[in-house]
Amino acid sequence: MDPELRFGLAFSLSENVEPEADRRVAALERHLWRIAREIDDAGVGPGPSQVPSLDAMPGLSELFARQEDVLNRLLRGERTATIAHDMFISPSTVRNHLSDIFKKMDVHSQGELLERLRADELRDVRGV
Repeated sequence: MDPELRFGLAFSLSENVEPEADRRVAALERHLWRIAREIDDAGVGPGPSQVPSLDAMPGLSELFARQEDVLNRLLRGERTATIAHDMFISPSTVRNHLSDIFKKMDVHSQGELLERLRADELRDVRGV
C-alpha cells in the first residue's frame, strides 16, 4: 500500500488540523516517502524493505498528483466541499477526480474504496 495512503488511513478518524498546516504536512510526507523509496530502490537502506510498493494495490500507482491529494484528504475524513475549497477547485472537479480514482481502483463508491484500502492495510500489517 502507498505509504501516503497508509498514513491517511491512520489519521482518517483523527481531528483535522488547520488547513495550511495540513497541506504542509501532506507535502512533507509525500517528499519523505519518495526519498525513502529512492533509498530502498538503491539498496542502501538498512535491512529488508520497509517501504511498501506503489504496486501493492492495482490502481494506486496510476493516480495523478491531484488525485492523490484528493484521496488523501478523503481518507482524512474531509468532505467534497472542504476538499474543493482547500484545493481551490470546484466541487464538481473533486467529484471528477473521485470518479477517476474509483475507475483506476476498480471500485464504485467511497465506502467501497475505503473498505478496500483498509483490507489492504490489514494484509500489509499481517504480512499476508
